Amino acid sequence: VGEYKVPYTSEWTFGGGVQYQLDRDLDDNGLNDSLNFVPFYALAHYNMQNSPYYFLGHLGYNTFDMDSTGDTSGGMYYAVGAGMDLASNMSAEVMYSVNNGEADDFHVPGNNVDVEYSKLTVSLGYQF
Repeated sequence: VGEYKVPYTSEWTFGGGVQYQLDRDLDDNGLNDSLNFVPFYALAHYNMQNSPYYFLGHLGYNTFDMDSTGDTSGGMYYAVGAGMDLASNMSAEVMYSVNNGEADDFHVPGNNVDVEYSKLTVSLGYQF
């Protein structure tokens, strides 16, 4: 994960980022495959006044790749979450994110499928 943030006011911070998500195994009716997404996004970060808590959101586009598919295309990426500053450079976050894509010729010619992958992430972060 790489993010760049610029403070706008004492509460709002805006920026952008990119994530590389490791391959995920897909077992769909005995058809084994793996897929991955790489989202590029704009972000908004809202700090609550006099509190260590904050809210954040991502909106952008992700690339999409699936191993045994003829052609893939990316789609919309979005995420919402909340966090807490633990120290001046450490934080804990919970984030729900959704990646979208399309796979053409999925295991058989002419079988085009929309792919949606959602996840809940709990993380600890260190800020430089």
